[in-house]
Amino acid sequence: MRCLTVMKSGWHVNMSCKRRRFAAVIACVLPNQMFVFVVVALLTDFFGSVCGSNLTSFGEFQFELEPRDVIAAKDSGAIFNCMVRSSAQIDVEWLKDGAPVEYDDRRYKLQNGSFVVEAVEHLRHQRSDQGDYQCMATSRSQGTIISRKAKLQVAYLEKAFAEEPQSVSVHLGDMMMFSCRINGLPTPDVRWFKDEAELESSHSNYFIHYDNVLELRSVQFSDFGRYRCKASNKDRSKLSRNAFLSQDSDPSTYQGVLPRFIMKPRDTIALEGDTVVLHCGANGRDRNGAAPRLEWLKDGATLDLTSSDHHFTLEGQGSLRIDGVQGQDEGEYTCRAINMEDSVDEAVMLTVQVPPKFLLRPKSKAMLVNSDVELECDVLGSPRPTIRWLKNGYAVMMDDYVQMTEGRNLRILGVMKSDQGMYQCTATNAVGMIQAVAQLAINERKILDEDQLSTSNSLLPPPATDITAAYMSSRFVTLAWQYSNELQETMEPLGFLVYWKEKDSVRERVLNTSSIEASIQDLKPSTKYDIRVITYNAYGINNDSMPIAVETNAEDFVPASPVNVLATASSTTSVDVSWTPPPNLSDPITHYKLYYYNINDGAFEFDTNVTETRYTVTGLLKFSRYGFRIVAFNKNGPGVSSDEVTCRTFSDVPSQPPQNVSAEAASSTSIVVTWEPPPDGSQNGIITGYKIRYKQKLRGERSGNTVTTDGNLHFMELTGLDRNTEYMIRVQALTVNGSGPASSWAITETFLHDLDETSVPGQPTSLRVRAFTNSIAVSWTPPVEQDIMIRGYILGYGIGIPDVYSQILDAKMRYHTIKSLKSSSEYVISLKAFNNVGEGVPIYETTSTREESTPEPHTPMMPPVALKAIVLSSTTILLTWSDTTLGRSQRITDSRYYTIRYGTKVLTKYKMMNSTDLNLHVEELRPDTEYEFSVRVTKGNRQSTWSLSVFNRTKESVPTSFPRDMTPVAMEGKSTTVIVNWQPPRHPNGQITGYLIFYTTDATEPDSEWVVEEVRGDRLSVTIRDLTPETTYYFRIRARNSVGQGPMSPTVIFRTPRIDGTGGGIIETPDDFGPLNRLPVRNSWSFGHMQNSRGSTETPASASGMISSVVLWIIVGCIGGVMVVTAVIAAAVFIYCRNASAKKLMKNRDKLAEQKSKYGRKDLNPPDLWSHELTELTHTDKEFSEEAFDEISKQRPTDSERYHMGGSDSRYRSMSPRSVQMVSPGDKVSYHGIAKVLPRDAEINSVRTRSSSNSTPRVNAGDITQSSSGRSSKQPLLNITSSLKNSAGAIQSPVRPVPPVSCTPLRTPDVTKVDLCPHPLPSKQASTEELSAEMANLDGLMKDLTEITQEQYDC
Repeated sequence: MRCLTVMKSGWHVNMSCKRRRFAAVIACVLPNQMFVFVVVALLTDFFGSVCGSNLTSFGEFQFELEPRDVIAAKDSGAIFNCMVRSSAQIDVEWLKDGAPVEYDDRRYKLQNGSFVVEAVEHLRHQRSDQGDYQCMATSRSQGTIISRKAKLQVAYLEKAFAEEPQSVSVHLGDMMMFSCRINGLPTPDVRWFKDEAELESSHSNYFIHYDNVLELRSVQFSDFGRYRCKASNKDRSKLSRNAFLSQDSDPSTYQGVLPRFIMKPRDTIALEGDTVVLHCGANGRDRNGAAPRLEWLKDGATLDLTSSDHHFTLEGQGSLRIDGVQGQDEGEYTCRAINMEDSVDEAVMLTVQVPPKFLLRPKSKAMLVNSDVELECDVLGSPRPTIRWLKNGYAVMMDDYVQMTEGRNLRILGVMKSDQGMYQCTATNAVGMIQAVAQLAINERKILDEDQLSTSNSLLPPPATDITAAYMSSRFVTLAWQYSNELQETMEPLGFLVYWKEKDSVRERVLNTSSIEASIQDLKPSTKYDIRVITYNAYGINNDSMPIAVETNAEDFVPASPVNVLATASSTTSVDVSWTPPPNLSDPITHYKLYYYNINDGAFEFDTNVTETRYTVTGLLKFSRYGFRIVAFNKNGPGVSSDEVTCRTFSDVPSQPPQNVSAEAASSTSIVVTWEPPPDGSQNGIITGYKIRYKQKLRGERSGNTVTTDGNLHFMELTGLDRNTEYMIRVQALTVNGSGPASSWAITETFLHDLDETSVPGQPTSLRVRAFTNSIAVSWTPPVEQDIMIRGYILGYGIGIPDVYSQILDAKMRYHTIKSLKSSSEYVISLKAFNNVGEGVPIYETTSTREESTPEPHTPMMPPVALKAIVLSSTTILLTWSDTTLGRSQRITDSRYYTIRYGTKVLTKYKMMNSTDLNLHVEELRPDTEYEFSVRVTKGNRQSTWSLSVFNRTKESVPTSFPRDMTPVAMEGKSTTVIVNWQPPRHPNGQITGYLIFYTTDATEPDSEWVVEEVRGDRLSVTIRDLTPETTYYFRIRARNSVGQGPMSPTVIFRTPRIDGTGGGIIETPDDFGPLNRLPVRNSWSFGHMQNSRGSTETPASASGMISSVVLWIIVGCIGGVMVVTAVIAAAVFIYCRNASAKKLMKNRDKLAEQKSKYGRKDLNPPDLWSHELTELTHTDKEFSEEAFDEISKQRPTDSERYHMGGSDSRYRSMSPRSVQMVSPGDKVSYHGIAKVLPRDAEINSVRTRSSSNSTPRVNAGDITQSSSGRSSKQPLLNITSSLKNSAGAIQSPVRPVPPVSCTPLRTPDVTKVDLCPHPLPSKQASTEELSAEMANLDGLMKDLTEITQEQYDC
């Protein structure tokens, strides 16, 4: 049974089982529960029991109600509630500031777990009840969890006001605002008084804002007087000082003046969901007597306060109210006061604080001992929350095996039983704390029960051998090993468990893989480790493994990274950087190196040497963001770089004016002004608006009028002008710091008469285009006929033809950008003006967009160096490299990652892989292929260029495809000779060293009975002689290289011609030809926490829940029923197959006996050769040695000798190897050849024979005479219990002498072509007596074969 899965509620049972042949499915339904078990049993010759199980239950254990913050008046009561949801009994205790609460009559715990403080104490010199309280719940079976912190705060009111009303003088009709602000808990209530009388917010001229600011909309004479405020809360009340509002009698400050603020907005920090009011008020009437107009901008764009969205509203005369503030509301807000004289701005920052929120909660997990586990946790909040991990209520102590990854996840390497318990992820920032609970259960590794293990030892996989450290570094080691599976057909594929631990450590880690190599990461330098590799399959684990000891390479001690790095802008061009030295210094710091770069362009990274822990970087660009990092140096060199911090220099006024300012008359009373922003490098901040100043040229006005627009608008229509009058116009750009330089004066004249709209506009005078990759910038000038009304422009464009798409543009616009275009395309642009009468004549222009390109970004990071490509196998290459920015420690402490690019010379596209380590296993490569590798590093928005490329070639592997297009062709004039042609395999995986051609006249025979023709080298044809005319032959072919043999090709059927040369040819293979035409299929499998061929890992799932013993007994009953039924079926099938096979064998013996009369015929499979020539081939699972191949070739006299390949079918694998006598021409020394049973599709290798004489042994094949005294007429095969070979592959010393025989060359097919008759002997005719003796010998051999086969079936 391969897998059995049972699921109910939170239960998950995962079981590994033995063999598979057919399936039986049973559903068991419990009578009183909606519960269905599905048992899938995959069986072989017998039904195996369940190999292992993993059953884990997670009970419910979490907080349902956590305590909340409490504000209590002194001597009043306070209560904290706590409710826990659990399936087991729990105990609840309380902590104050992390220590257990001491209960007494005043502070005690209720029966439901709540905590009560009857009379809150808050004394400076005595114990206070104020602090952080937590609820701690303990379950004996699961562990301990702790709630979030709840503050107990005592109510208070500050003695002094943070801000109180100030005396001021204003003009009648002006506005006035008073502020009253004091700190206290809870937030104080504020009331306003005028001349000791309380003001009501419902008064028509008064307005009291949400945050208690008093606003007078238009000051009347009755509003002058004395004002004060009163603040009160639970603690006490307090009155502010008096502020007097009086009348300003100076007329020079009343009209024709610039706007001036009477209350400016201030920087505000708000909690998400709160209501925020940014106050702004201004006075100062222009020459027309108009009061200033107040506008609000966010990040340079005007806020639309007239929309139906009530998120932003205007409160009072000009204050901005934001209800339910959200994180996206954070930014820079500008209050702008505008009149005809000028405009003034005041900018503030709104910071939104967000309590922690979970993006990812940790999940309960069940892990096996020695495995690695990572509990994930991710939160969102502002300021960024700090994540801490607790285990059973206590902080988790970090070390080499317990680590925080990415600043949020908890990783435990090589878990032990003591690691199980309740884990909590807590996230805390300035405005809140949250926590989430996960349970970690640790299970022992168990593959088989003890009673099963005793019966399965024979089926366990062999141990791994030759375990070596293929590559050793200071931080990782790559292992490689070998294994020999002698029972390939009867055993499941192997899996490997790699265990390693630090010497003398109790914590051991494990890695699961299906490959014969593994890379162990996260090791420590100069540290000894014990490593062992054990094998397993579905029958269990083979613990017979010899551990090896390795020691990682040494590293020079260099400083750790500096901490507490802080960068603060000190001016528009300088930043102050400070830091703290690295902890745990063993050698003194010689100096520091400060690295910084401009994030906006990243053209280059600058550095400077510093001896102190503070430095001011000067000469920076205005309003530019820079990145800073610090590296400490000691006598051994640079240490680990600190984390990067960023800082933006202060903004300033623009250093250049707006560009391309133009002014055109739109009518007799209006002018349209257009412009473009200042260059990017000269804006020095966010452009919050543009100030347009205009005046009549002839009047010589000094100041003129001023209009201010938004920062995102680039045109303005000036209205209310005089007819036929010249105007001078210039534009300035604004930031929060003020106005930049003004542009040159642009002069234009209004029309004498209003524009004519009785005819269509003329053609625009010019059209200019500028193409980019996906956009085109278009600019134009209006028609010459300026007295004709233009309502707008129609811009058309299309690929190859105009006006496929069109856009209607405002008449005031003079340029536009067409976006979302195709790259490398020719566009035709058209532009025409229109009015109410119709459309004018268009003007055309053609341009082509640029080609799509992905240029390498400018980056200050250096590419990795010392890239090495180490070949591990035919499909795997290990890459290692160094990063110069990490210093000599080469330890990664930030979020950088590396991208590896690799490919072959044939492929035009590269493949990419990412790695967070300084090494990577590149797998699934092609054998015997040269690859190119390069690597680059990425950190945040920085990226290096590609490193120098390295090249290496993978090792050879056995061919994975068969030779193609095999075509037998009869030789002209010879009906017994066939020429076989073919093409090489599609995937040779190395240099082809030869081919094996298999052919037979009986397609039902196993592969081991087919005649084999060997072709050396890369020849693509062979001539096969001595075939039988007018006979059907079946041909197959396989290729081999220096590693081994590839798969067998499909069968090609060919019929030899008649003796006269007519007929014959290729016969189409029938569709139902069966398995002979199929290719071998490799079994796919997985086991437990097995790493598959692609490098991914499959881990058995685990769940929670409980299951009763009754349910378990029902499961056992179901499985038992399946076992009984399937056992009966399997026994019946086995008996039937055995009887049928015995009958078939008897028929084959009769068939062979009938062929005795045809002894002189040149058949492919003569009976005498079938039994005598087993000695010519020996099956081996080892790799074929090219040196052994060459040695055999030297012993061959010719390439024409062929011997029949003997052996039995793979179904008879349990038959012991048999031997036949091998003798030399002399009679003093005899040799034993070894014939080992060959499986189907087995690799066929040549066998070297070693002799003490100069002659080569000859196989007695029955074609030579021998004396009657030398041997009996019936000579059985001699049983040899082991293949006696030496290390060179030669047969060892003789076993027993045999009578001498003569040696005659035999012209029969062979595989090995071993020279068994080195000297030619004179040919002679066999006499009748000799022929009769040989036939009697053949009959005896046939009887021996029948007895051996019958013994196999009786087993």
